[in-house]
Amino acid sequence: MDEYLEKYQGERRIDYPCMQIPPSPAVEQAEFFGKFFCGTQGGKSFQDATRPNLEGVCPEGTTACSKNTSAENTICSKNLVTCPITSIEFTKTRPSGSEYTVVSTGVDGYLLVYSKTAKD
Repeated sequence: MDEYLEKYQGERRIDYPCMQIPPSPAVEQAEFFGKFFCGTQGGKSFQDATRPNLEGVCPEGTTACSKNTSAENTICSKNLVTCPITSIEFTKTRPSGSEYTVVSTGVDGYLLVYSKTAKD
């Protein structure tokens, strides 16, 4: 296609080539930036996980994994190490806040940033 999409950002006009991109089959990605990131399932599936009651209280012997997630997305766990990751991204910007764990990828300054408590 030789059509162009005009897009405005502030007062500066940017032209982008406009073309259709055909669908492609799913691809299993086990490698990012030449590195492998591994994980394990630490507990029940999200569907079968232990939840707080309507007042937001977890069953006895468990603790909410995060105070920042909505009630329907809160998981109660006996061991906070097995809490699910609620936010993960590759970025060059180090986030502020102690709720994030930052791992250097060693590639172009990119960081792997994740949290178990940051958000839904």
